[in-house]
Amino acid sequence: MPELRRHRQAHVGVRRMTDIPIIFSAPMVRALLEGRKTMTRRLAWQFKTLPAQKPDGSLHTSKMWQCFSSNGDGIETWRRHSPWQKVKVGDRLWVRESACFTIDQGTRKPAKTEWFLADGENPYRDNFTVKSRPSIHMPRWASRITLVVTETKIQLLQGISEMDACAEGCEEDWADGLPVWYVPGGGMSRHRATGEECFEWLWSSLHGVESWEANPDVVALTFTVHQQNIDAMDAPA
Repeated sequence: MPELRRHRQAHVGVRRMTDIPIIFSAPMVRALLEGRKTMTRRLAWQFKTLPAQKPDGSLHTSKMWQCFSSNGDGIETWRRHSPWQKVKVGDRLWVRESACFTIDQGTRKPAKTEWFLADGENPYRDNFTVKSRPSIHMPRWASRITLVVTETKIQLLQGISEMDACAEGCEEDWADGLPVWYVPGGGMSRHRATGEECFEWLWSSLHGVESWEANPDVVALTFTVHQQNIDAMDAPA
């Protein structure tokens, strides 16, 4: 997966940390920039379905995939660890977000970042020399946010606590003397009574209601936020 292409950096005397691109939506990028988001949850497993037998009648085998379940109709579900399970404390995540780029007329490649979706209305909408790109295609050099992992844990999705829901970017407000939770800039249609319910809406808006109801294992990553390009962090202060 392009999002999870990994780059290793050597550091004398310490474990070799890993640099990993990670995609965030515009509301979550704003939460990172405003200091409201210090956690993210990603699926812990990848799944695929296969017939129980190959066309020649032999059984499927794999070193990476394991048979997880069978529906009784000759179809099996297989799973393997997602790359997020390999993330360790000290690894760095460079944020990919939707943006516009000036295109080098000679190479036709992005030459300069002109605008980030999280920052508001696009002033280059009618400028044909500035091309928009979805977050998955953001190059490493254009990233402006780096996250340094401080803690990892695997848990059921619905096991999130109120404290962790707040760290995910949900915000508490008070109306008529009662606490309400919402996601600033997230397009939430109505407030939620608890942080957990707010995060349920957030997850469902990104992955679908069925994903929340399935209550899958997730990797919960805690991090510190650095508003600078990942390669600039290597330079002396």
